[in-house]
Amino acid sequence: MKAPLLTLNDGNMRPAVGIGTYQIRGGEGLSQLQAAIADGYRLIDSSTNYDNEGIVGKAIRRSGAPRSEFYITSKLPGKYHGYDDALTSIQESLARMGLDYFDAFLIHWPLPKRGKYIEAWQALVTAQKLGLIR
Repeated sequence: MKAPLLTLNDGNMRPAVGIGTYQIRGGEGLSQLQAAIADGYRLIDSSTNYDNEGIVGKAIRRSGAPRSEFYITSKLPGKYHGYDDALTSIQESLARMGLDYFDAFLIHWPLPKRGKYIEAWQALVTAQKLGLIR
């Protein structure tokens, strides 16, 4: 299976279909991800909150497919909405996955009552300029 590609507003492309990794953990989770990749899935969505970024990275590396074939997303937890905390969180997520960059990095919950979601967004813009996010 090869999912059709969608063109995003910034010109980047992503698969129309992907796999979410919520509740995927351990050896069984790794096997599930490896099977999904073998079946053609290339968009993989993870999150720091899912506590499985390491497994996602391992499945990608074990697949033997080039990183450029994948569209990998992860998410910023609400507790890291300050500018510096957000940048650190992105770098830590990359380290856990063993990747150089994310294709997309999302704010998991904007938490407007805390009022730091704008700082979080600014950190995402900076991370994109640094090449940590496409």
